[in-house]
Amino acid sequence: MESDGYSIDVTIEVTAYRNLNGTPTCAIDFTTGHVCKFYRSIGIQGYELCGYTEDHLRRDVEEDGNFAYGYLVPCSKCPIHHKKEDRNELDRDNT
Repeated sequence: MESDGYSIDVTIEVTAYRNLNGTPTCAIDFTTGHVCKFYRSIGIQGYELCGYTEDHLRRDVEEDGNFAYGYLVPCSKCPIHHKKEDRNELDRDNT
């Protein structure tokens, strides 16, 4: 695709959510809309993704082992919960 030479600067405001224990999470309440703007759920089985990185998200299991109340764990490249230096370090560790 060719560029027409037009560009704009955009700022997107996001909220860094944390669960009751203070651990970073992508959402604290879906019913009230307290969900990261980058959160995506696709397909019939509802795969949960980070829309920024397209990485799959996983849920943290609460102490009672109940997945229903598990919080979403931000991916290693999360631009909200991980500083750029931390993301680069995580990338090196995963190679």
